[in-house]
Amino acid sequence: MYTLTHWHQARELAAQIRHAQGNRNAKLGSIGALGACLVATAVAGMVWANPVQVPALEDGAVAPSRGVDCGTLLDNSDGTWEQAIAWTGPGVAPPYYGAFAECYNGEGEVCAAQFAFTQLGYYLGQAMDVYVWGDESGVPGQVLCLRTGVLPGEIAVWPEVSTHVVELNGCCVTGNWWVGFWGVWPDAYEGWYVGRDRFGGNGCPFTNAAPESGFDPGWQRVDGIFGATKSIGIAAQLRDCNPVATEASSWGRVKARYGY
Repeated sequence: MYTLTHWHQARELAAQIRHAQGNRNAKLGSIGALGACLVATAVAGMVWANPVQVPALEDGAVAPSRGVDCGTLLDNSDGTWEQAIAWTGPGVAPPYYGAFAECYNGEGEVCAAQFAFTQLGYYLGQAMDVYVWGDESGVPGQVLCLRTGVLPGEIAVWPEVSTHVVELNGCCVTGNWWVGFWGVWPDAYEGWYVGRDRFGGNGCPFTNAAPESGFDPGWQRVDGIFGATKSIGIAAQLRDCNPVATEASSWGRVKARYGY
């Protein structure tokens, strides 16, 4: 029986072959006959591995601090990451299946979203959409704010983790709300992974499982898919609300963007 570990071993081998060929922009499917054969052998009978993760560390990796850029930092984690997780293949689909989110409480303007990311060499300039959702019975609900096509910049390679801050404007919230991201690689390999704190922190990590993922579709606790998780690398910066050019977005706008 082949597992996610086998899948990752095969893909890490493929990445090494691709790197040795000096072609950083090559697709996995064009790594050469030897690489393709090895990958096919390692994952025989398995088309995709939807939830994926990097090898675990006993002592968590620490993301460098970017400091507070615009407001008070709200962070459910303890700042260490024993692992990192992502969705790939049909686990990622419009409008934001495969997204990750953390919940927060407070009144003010979410002036920035802050993420802890890492990669295994598959980052080729993929973008992400950054969301702030209202709360709906304990899961992300209405889209309050949306920033699309965000490039995270240079991402550290595991076991290093990098911090990425995305500015938001006019995103005023109150009570319970959620912040998160959707990696824009539908039906393709993951560009990066979000930090997973297995032992510290006190968060509410959720992910939006796709209908084709093999899990119940919709928002699920990360624990139920990736194993015990205290928090993930999603934080927010909050300041007094002073609405300006708002990025607030209706669910209708999200659906219209993807032709739903």
